[in-house]
Amino acid sequence: MTGCGGSKEATTTPPPSDTLAIDTTKKSDTTAASTLQDTSQIGELDFVQITTDERINPVRKIRDGQVQTGGFEIAAISDDSLGCKYVIPKDWQSSKRVYKNLINYFGNNKISVTLSVARPTFDSVNIWAQVQEAIAFGKNQLPKIDWTLDTASARANASQTYFGRYEFKGKQYNLAFFRRGDYQYNMVIDHPLKSLSEEEAQVINYIMANFSAGSPKIEVPKPVPVAFSATFSSALENVGDIRFVKVDFKPNSSEIPANAKALDELAETLEKQKDVSVLIVAYSDDSKPERRPPVKRKSEADKDFARRMKDYEKDYAKRTADFQRRLSEQRAKAVISYLRGKGIKLDRLKPGYDAKNIGQVAVKVTFKAKSKAKPAPKSAAKVSKSNSK
Repeated sequence: MTGCGGSKEATTTPPPSDTLAIDTTKKSDTTAASTLQDTSQIGELDFVQITTDERINPVRKIRDGQVQTGGFEIAAISDDSLGCKYVIPKDWQSSKRVYKNLINYFGNNKISVTLSVARPTFDSVNIWAQVQEAIAFGKNQLPKIDWTLDTASARANASQTYFGRYEFKGKQYNLAFFRRGDYQYNMVIDHPLKSLSEEEAQVINYIMANFSAGSPKIEVPKPVPVAFSATFSSALENVGDIRFVKVDFKPNSSEIPANAKALDELAETLEKQKDVSVLIVAYSDDSKPERRPPVKRKSEADKDFARRMKDYEKDYAKRTADFQRRLSEQRAKAVISYLRGKGIKLDRLKPGYDAKNIGQVAVKVTFKAKSKAKPAPKSAAKVSKSNSK
């Protein structure tokens, strides 16, 4: 069985220019095998205990030029219905199942590959991934520098990407999200923990590295409404109260959108609650700084290349974190400036930052003025005595 565009052997033909892989036919070079594993320190992983197969890391494999088929005969599929291109071992094609906007394959009696397309629920696939992690999977066990791929070919393929590796109820789930235009493609490859051969690990990386997003022709279901209010209506009454305000900033921008109804209602609430002061915590997005010139191998015998490459990626991860923090703080200050324009005094507003805050502006009461006690009324006896004088 073949997809809408037929099949071909990916091992003999380079992938299309809009796939993620840089060179899928490149063989192992002199880099030691240990450098191809996730050697990040625990601090880089946000204190995540690694329980999954560290060989599954398509972003790292692409950067190292180690994307291989594992010896599997590969079919390249062009699916007009889903509007995407992907690869799958030929032996797995007979297991194909289709349901509306979803395709599933099952290979080697243990590996499930599911592809789907949907309309995004959030503006950011990073936020979407974090929601999925919070609901089902827990922390992403990939190093943070390998959550997204921002090569030129990756950016041509999808405006946003996110990769994750998780353990859940005895299985490993390898996830990838690709945002393109008005659609989001989701890839889930799952298998029992600690069950993969070297060849199977290689082909999973190959499948995840060679996906191309496009435009679907099938009817794509509308996203399930998210239980976040688009406006602000609740009162901020006590210290510690937190409310969330939806402000749709454009990517990499701190400009307040033209339609700021939620902030107008927040200003009205703060005008009524004159005794409270609040902390304004905005959020960032997937915007990143420009990369510095890439690390180059000095020679085939360059033993220090792997360390320099790791330092390069760590530096970029740090600069990205700083970049996104500045964006979040700029947005918080923009919100404060807007509220000042509505008559709220500056001494009641303070900007803050929280990397865990995603998708909305958080408003937290940090101070509430004590009500002035009214003087006790004079007793009848004292009033009578006073009048008698």
